[in-house]
Amino acid sequence: MSFKSGKSGNPNGRPKGALNKRTQLAKLLEPHAQALIDKTIELALGGDVNALRLCIERLIPRLTRESIDLCLPKNPTPKQIFKFKAETLQAVFDGKIGVDYAERLIKLMQEQIDAYSRQQLNHFKMPNDPIEAMKVYQQMMRG
Repeated sequence: MSFKSGKSGNPNGRPKGALNKRTQLAKLLEPHAQALIDKTIELALGGDVNALRLCIERLIPRLTRESIDLCLPKNPTPKQIFKFKAETLQAVFDGKIGVDYAERLIKLMQEQIDAYSRQQLNHFKMPNDPIEAMKVYQQMMRG
């Protein structure tokens, strides 16, 4: 069976008030919640590895990373690049992000900078005079 673009397999959509399977199951189990929890704890304490894992996972939730506020402008200057790297490093020291994540951020940022630099160099001709070239370079480094 093939679907045509713009034609839904269910044109009326989901009926109002219809519950998904997860909600239906939760409603079925709700009256037995305390007994199920008690049994899971009993099994865990009795050595059932799966029950133990379930209990531990509920006691110690999976770690999630909090969002961090790192901002890099669209066309960064060398000073802004340095600031971004310093902020990223500080986020690692503060335990907000892992080293591997910081490395990926900096690599991604560096790829963007390299692409931007290539784009700028395509539109820019370096002067042949070494003194003028040095002035241009210094001006670029100042941002």
